[in-house]
Amino acid sequence: MSDCGDYAPSPLPKAARDFAKSLCVLVGTARYMAPEVLEARLNLENIESFKQTDIYSMALVLWEMTSRCEAIGEVKDYEPAYGSKVREHPCVESMKDNVLRDRGRPEIPDTWLRHQGVAVICATIKECWDHDPEARLTAHCVAERISEMEDELDKLSSRSSSAEKIPEELKIPIEVEIPEKEVKITEIQDIIAVDCSVSDEK
Repeated sequence: MSDCGDYAPSPLPKAARDFAKSLCVLVGTARYMAPEVLEARLNLENIESFKQTDIYSMALVLWEMTSRCEAIGEVKDYEPAYGSKVREHPCVESMKDNVLRDRGRPEIPDTWLRHQGVAVICATIKECWDHDPEARLTAHCVAERISEMEDELDKLSSRSSSAEKIPEELKIPIEVEIPEKEVKITEIQDIIAVDCSVSDEK
């Protein structure tokens, strides 16, 4: 992915821009091309446009990674994004039909949403593959979400481990009086027998 930060390219002369547009061709893997790339409406003069297409492609990769997580339940054989809709090496026209005409996206099963952490990832994926480039999350926002999720998981993990260990200050001392003289069981039985006989006489 291309993320050039605050880099701002110097504007090209109009003649050079027109010439560049005339030479513009679709380059890359059709499966991961963003809608604006498939439609050939990518703004070549704005570096942010390229970042937005990268975010779309990243969303598909995140979907593929999530599909292989044990947290979602049954892990099936690997399947690339749109694997159930297009062939192994789809052409641009085939992806246009799925992404542009049908506005299709890889399926996110309900079972994925049962895990709190995976549900956050799924919500992030959906916001990253939005049809509108301007509506997609930035790479920085995605990184922050994942970082926050990791922090929450660390907190839950620490709570779980601390629950297994009782802190010293919370332990309640229990005093047990141990008789100085050893008492035999037979002596106790004799005492009980005497008490019972006294009760009967009363």
